[in-house]
Amino acid sequence: MDFTLSEEHRQVQKMVRDFAVREVAPVIKEFDRKQQMPPFILP
Repeated sequence: MDFTLSEEHRQVQKMVRDFAVREVAPVIKEFDRKQQMPPFILP
């Protein structure tokens, strides 16, 4: 069985990682401290 990601899946993976680094990482500690979920993470 081949578990290699397709090019499309690699692009999605990179897009999600970039979003997390750019948008989530800078604010997540404060949201965690307040025990809240950032509203922009889930639609």
